[in-house]
Amino acid sequence: MGCLIDQCDSKILARGMCRKHYLRWYRHGDPLFVSNRKHYVAKGSESKSYKHGLWNHPLYGTWSKMMDRCYNVRCKAYKNYGGRGITVCDRWHDISAFVSDMQDKPEQSFTLERIDNDLGYSVDNCVWADKRTQARNRRMIKLSMEKANEIRSIPRRLKNGHGEGYTRQEIANLYGVSLATIKKVLSNSYWKQ
Repeated sequence: MGCLIDQCDSKILARGMCRKHYLRWYRHGDPLFVSNRKHYVAKGSESKSYKHGLWNHPLYGTWSKMMDRCYNVRCKAYKNYGGRGITVCDRWHDISAFVSDMQDKPEQSFTLERIDNDLGYSVDNCVWADKRTQARNRRMIKLSMEKANEIRSIPRRLKNGHGEGYTRQEIANLYGVSLATIKKVLSNSYWKQ
């Protein structure tokens, strides 16, 4: 047995009608209702509110948050970005230029990173980086992978003070980090090779 509507042989869902006709009756009160799609025109370049059309692009969220951090005083991160004078290059104020310069993320977990933290966002200063790389490229981080490797290669004095080289405390003072950091670098807990 099919739908009550003429020329429709679909399986009955409810009230003697198929799914399509039942939903039309439920939503509009008429099982034969067909919407007039003329008033559903998507926004396009002819619309006054059209700006870029990339609001659903995968990089839109990254671009939007970058602009907020640098220019929106109410953004929590503003003090660490715009408040420090970090800006976005004029070219990247247009999202389409940002998308064409940065391309897609190599992996979904990658985020936008500034190579030099004291410079703003621009093509020359930005790359996609993973969380580990991001964590190592912060203002407060005093070591780098190169410095960690240097520390591992420095000759060390024995615990009893005998022998040539430096104590762990002397190495810590030399690099301006804590003794605990030096111990973790030497044991390969931090800055793993």
